[in-house]
Amino acid sequence: EVRGQPLLELIHPDDQAAVPDDLLVQLHSGQDVHVEVRLNTRGVAVWCELDFLPVTPPQPGMWALAIVRDITPRKAAEQHARILEARRNALMDVAMDAIISIARHGRVVAWNLAATNMFGYTLKEVLGQQLSALIIRPAERDAHQRGMARHQQTGETRVAGRRVQVTALHKS
Repeated sequence: EVRGQPLLELIHPDDQAAVPDDLLVQLHSGQDVHVEVRLNTRGVAVWCELDFLPVTPPQPGMWALAIVRDITPRKAAEQHARILEARRNALMDVAMDAIISIARHGRVVAWNLAATNMFGYTLKEVLGQQLSALIIRPAERDAHQRGMARHQQTGETRVAGRRVQVTALHKS
């Protein structure tokens, strides 16, 4: 169905801007070109990764080899992840409770407005910082670190699923 058709005519109109204007110039100068666009195939837009490799020396009617990979499943997964991230952010923004997420080694990766109100730090101030250095009292940091290490090694935790009351530090 597509044999003999110019590849650029198969690209979805909304994605044609993704193709460099100087595609031919780049290929003629020996550069590879990579783009991600939707191709119209059988009336359906399919996300594809296109790698254009220059043919050297150029042959009559053939100046590049195009390697086409269907990346529709990856694009769908990326879209799904963006939707989930937007939902998570919306929930964090309206939550009345402080919500803090930390990475495996205790560094803050998420911090909502309620956490800012409770602890005095802005998101910008805490991202990448050790949570224990910010809000855990010095006398309790060793126990906190041991608990974190135990959880990382065994999955065991003494506080998950339980309501606990702790005294924490405020920025001031």
